[in-house]
Amino acid sequence: MAENLFKYLGVVAANSFLQEETIRFTPPNSYNDPFELSLDIRMRSNIEPSIAGLRFVLHGGKSVIENFLIPSERIDEYKFELANNVIEQLSSSVGTCCFSLSEKKIPLNLLMWAHYAESHRGIALKLKRGTELANRAAEVRYSKGRPVVDGAMFSDGSEISVSDLYVKSDHWQYERERRVAMRLADCTDTGKTDAFSIPVHVAKIPTNDVEQVVVGVNASEETKKLALEFHHRTGVQVVRVRPSGQKFGFEPYAVFGGDLAEARELCESYGTEA
Repeated sequence: MAENLFKYLGVVAANSFLQEETIRFTPPNSYNDPFELSLDIRMRSNIEPSIAGLRFVLHGGKSVIENFLIPSERIDEYKFELANNVIEQLSSSVGTCCFSLSEKKIPLNLLMWAHYAESHRGIALKLKRGTELANRAAEVRYSKGRPVVDGAMFSDGSEISVSDLYVKSDHWQYERERRVAMRLADCTDTGKTDAFSIPVHVAKIPTNDVEQVVVGVNASEETKKLALEFHHRTGVQVVRVRPSGQKFGFEPYAVFGGDLAEARELCESYGTEA
């Protein structure tokens, strides 16, 4: 079954993308999960390795975490926790952007619309399969417990694949998250901060990598207008939807771009329950 990647955006982020074709890359220590990239790192002896020289591979790096996971029956051998600053070190130079995986051709995840598209007031972007951006998206793994790893994984000069740190509680499984990492130095510092006083860094996304923009059911007239202007400027298909009359789903009432057959297929798809 084909897999599709969607990016849900709240109002401010949606309007910024529609006007400037940019999306935000956020340092991991600014996310809403206090356990973000926070592995349980332990040592056999009370000697902490120097991790000042860690090198992070943003995408395509070889996974090494499996070689350092400590089995539960051996945890007692590792009596010392590593007071590490791995996440701080990573967050000082790297931002990540989150996407949601689905077998659906259209963004029907009601929780994602509610949580990340600001109660359906934002938009959802669908990436084209096989594009560089889509290919760089690394899987987030979900676990009932925090992985416990041998501190030997983190030593001066080590090369760490950022995707090895993408482990979250299984409470987040509904997101089916994939992430793209980018160096903050390669992003644009907007000079703005968000509601939590965190600097906002963005990067321009090639519109050729975007297959479709879906406008949320509660979107404002301004967002609808910006989406239509975005379609006229880029040729990317834009779909406006409303709640389905009989199911927990959506139905399109305006499709900009594509032929009549495609529009009919969209209407049939959006009648499906999430």
